[in-house]
Amino acid sequence: MHVAIDTSYGATIGRVASVMPPLVDALQTGIDLANEYWMRFGWRRHHYPQLWSHLVRTHALGRLGEAGFVADVDDDEGAGTTPPMSALLIEHGQDILKVRLSQDGKVPLPGPSAALTNYYRQHPQLPGLETKNLVVLWRHEHGRLVEPLTLVRPLDGGRSERDLVLGWVGPVDRGMVRLRAADLDELRPLFEQPALGSDDTG
Repeated sequence: MHVAIDTSYGATIGRVASVMPPLVDALQTGIDLANEYWMRFGWRRHHYPQLWSHLVRTHALGRLGEAGFVADVDDDEGAGTTPPMSALLIEHGQDILKVRLSQDGKVPLPGPSAALTNYYRQHPQLPGLETKNLVVLWRHEHGRLVEPLTLVRPLDGGRSERDLVLGWVGPVDRGMVRLRAADLDELRPLFEQPALGSDDTG
C-alpha cells in the first residue's frame, strides 16, 4: 500500500531537522577554512568568487561525509544565478536537499537546465522511489553563516521569474531538531502557494 508523504512545511521540517545541525557546522567550517586560505595569500574574495565558494563546498562536503550523510557535489546550477561550484546535494530518506549559496535570498532559476527544471517539478531523483525535492539557501555575513537558512519546496521553474512556482518558503535552523510534534503542527512558512481553487482574497 502506497503511503503519501506529507509535503507540508511542518511535516517536512520534522523529517529534515536532524540534517540542520551537521549542515550548519559543515558550512561554517567551510567558510572558516576558505577565509583562512584567502587571508594567507591576501586575496580579495570578489576577484575569485567561484574559487571561494568551491572551497567552502569542498570542506563542507568532507564534514558531512564524516557525519555519516549521503552527500555529493551538485554542478547543475542552471542559469548561473549562483556562483558555479557552490552547490551540495544531500539524500535524507526520501527528501533530497539541494544546498545552494544565495546572498540575495532569491531561489535560483533552472534556466536552460532540463535536469534542474525536472527537480523543481518534483520528478523522482532516486530510481524506483518517490522523492520530495527541496532547496536549502544559505548566505554569509562578516565571515559567519547567517541563520536561519531558508528551506524551499519548488513546484516548477524555467528561464524566467514568471516560470518559478514555489509550494512554500520558510526558515530552518539547527534548533528545530528539538521541536515536538505539536510544535511542528503549529509551524507556518513565510510564503505558501494557495491551494488550487482556494479563496485568497481575504
